[in-house]
Parts: sequence; structure tokens; C-alpha cells
Amino acid sequence: MRSVRKLFYRVVGIIIVPTILLVCFILYSHFSGKTLKWPWAVESETDFLPNAKIYSAKVYDATGEEYLGERGYIKVGPTELASLTPTQYYNYYNSVLKNTDYLWFTFVCPDGTGLYIPNVEDGGACYCTIDSMGRVVHPKGFIIVEGETCYYAENNN
Repeated sequence: MRSVRKLFYRVVGIIIVPTILLVCFILYSHFSGKTLKWPWAVESETDFLPNAKIYSAKVYDATGEEYLGERGYIKVGPTELASLTPTQYYNYYNSVLKNTDYLWFTFVCPDGTGLYIPNVEDGGACYCTIDSMGRVVHPKGFIIVEGETCYYAENNN
């Protein structure tokens, strides 16, 4: 009887208590109206995206012979990227990027970071360090677009 009681307390302590705490945290976050913030989110009244010049570059296969299409990018400063809000990102994606034929799109910062959008049709992006072709080198987090809402999830690796 004593070993059964000991097992019960261990199960409660190891599985049930953390689960209850996690559920309480999720419910609190949901009902309090608090949402996950982007790591660089600084609320801004000015939206730099409508005035950003879009550049394009040709993309070839690994041999450099076959033309595959074009990639698009804009040049942004770290402070501009830091002022980007989820609403501004979604509006830019929905009004400018969604219906383009780019293979991928990048917000490029001079410090080597930026947003990499691998599929301009779904709007998901990766906040990362990028290479000279505007592709991911080291992911730091991900932007997920669901309906008319953007979510940010940090890369835990």
C-alpha cells in the first residue's frame, strides 16, 4: 500500500502538476489578451515599408546555367526592422508580396540579419542571419501567418 501511494505522489509530481501549470499559463495568456511579442517589437507610428524600394536579382541553378526565376529584397536598417510591427508586416505581405512571382523575398539589414520569406504565397518568414543570396544561414525565429494574424516563435536550437 505504501509503494502505491508513493507511486501516486510521484506521478502527480512529475506529470500532473506541470501539466496543470502549463494549462493555467495558456489560459491566463489567452484570457488576459496578452500575445507573444516579436523579439524586436518596438511600437512605431511610422511604417517604412510602403516607401521601401524593391530590388530583384536573377536566380540560377547550382551550375549557373539554368535561369530559375527572380528573388526580391528590400534594404532596411536594423532600427527600421526593430520598429516593424506584426500588423505592418502582415499588411505589406498581403498588399505587396502575396501575388508576386519571386522565388523568395528578403528584408536585408547591413549587419547580416533580416527576414527571409521562402514562399511568398503563404507569408511565413524566418528572422535570421542571411547570406549574400538572401537565404538562411542561422535561424533565430519564425513568423507564422494564420488568417489575418502573425505569430512569432523563437528558434530553440
